[in-house]
Amino acid sequence: MFKKIVTVFVVILGLIVLSYGYFHYQSKLKSVSENNITKSAIKGSVLNSQMVSSSSSTAISNISKLDKNLPTTVQEGLKKAAAENKPFVLTIFVKSNSTLTDTLKKSILSAYGDGSWTINVINYNQETSADLVNSSLLSQVGQTRPDLILYEAPLFNDNLNNIIDGSIQNEESILSTLSKTGATLMVEPSAPIYNGIVYPTQETSLKQAVTGKYNYVDTWSTFPAGNSVEMKNLTVNDGSFYTLNDAGNKVWLDYLNQLFISK
Repeated sequence: MFKKIVTVFVVILGLIVLSYGYFHYQSKLKSVSENNITKSAIKGSVLNSQMVSSSSSTAISNISKLDKNLPTTVQEGLKKAAAENKPFVLTIFVKSNSTLTDTLKKSILSAYGDGSWTINVINYNQETSADLVNSSLLSQVGQTRPDLILYEAPLFNDNLNNIIDGSIQNEESILSTLSKTGATLMVEPSAPIYNGIVYPTQETSLKQAVTGKYNYVDTWSTFPAGNSVEMKNLTVNDGSFYTLNDAGNKVWLDYLNQLFISK
């Protein structure tokens, strides 16, 4: 009888030991598995971080080759945006010329790569500087939250409407409003014409007013002398003035392309 009791006790004790060993083994196996999963997740996170860092470094390296002709603030902003994997926002506020602006936009995006820039285009048409001072277009520019604004002063429209003396004061008001966006401002005059008399003096006055305060985009410097045969060949007679033809617009566009895309 005693032997049977001992035997039963040994069997029960053996079962307890086996059960304990099994559950202990399962617990260790689960712990190892969870640890491996955690390590894999950490490793994956590090790899993803390294990939993002590598991508940003490549983008910044590419930007450094292309932005040399842009203002320092723009160069810094482009690199900062690339490091944060965010687009740099350019808003082009110019007189309607879809061929020129569409081509410039495509050139920038193609050179820098997708995701580097967000480019908005806001156009005016026959508005003068006086019209733009109180125009809702200024608020539209602000709503794009730009990092950079390329603004074309409507000097030609002012000239057509005999707004000469007040033109620069209006431009200063417009630029003051645009500067409140916190964006870098690049200011260009409207397109040159052939054999202008008063119009060139307006461009000179704008250049003097802008220089030292904002970034003046001296597009006129790339054209031949205003009264030269070469300049005449870049224009077409619209009945009142000799304004830029396709060849003249290409000269203008080439200047802007070289400004945004250094070769």
